[in-house]
Amino acid sequence: MCRWLGPSPPSAVCSVRFLRPENVLLTAERGAALTYFCRLRCAGARAPPAAERGRLYAAPELWTPGAAVTAAADWWSLGALLWELHGDGPLWTRHPAGLAAHTALRPPVSAGPAARSLLAALLRPDPRRRPDARHIRRHAFFAGLDWSRL
Repeated sequence: MCRWLGPSPPSAVCSVRFLRPENVLLTAERGAALTYFCRLRCAGARAPPAAERGRLYAAPELWTPGAAVTAAADWWSLGALLWELHGDGPLWTRHPAGLAAHTALRPPVSAGPAARSLLAALLRPDPRRRPDARHIRRHAFFAGLDWSRL
């Protein structure tokens, strides 16, 4: 997953659209491998199934037919995964009605200040307000991480 954020982006980027825990495999080298990669883009721009919308791994813009979908949808999914990794359960259990512009985000109680800040940035309902890879790499949550070693 960190290759999205790595120092030299691949020449062709494929949007995952709604990454979820079932699509992340841990490798023997303690890394992560993505499965089911490119399925939606290769199959055409379709909205994720209702079950995925309800689980909030899919970014809000994926729920709207004809909405522009960018890499920001992947950052939302990363935020949903990080939320779950902080031990408070899936995002949808804390926000069963979903997240909208007026929703007060209630981050996991176990998340520290840097994690809360990153989650708030990644889970902005407006994709234009989500950070890009450059800003995510520089976020305090990743302080001390040497991106060139990934």
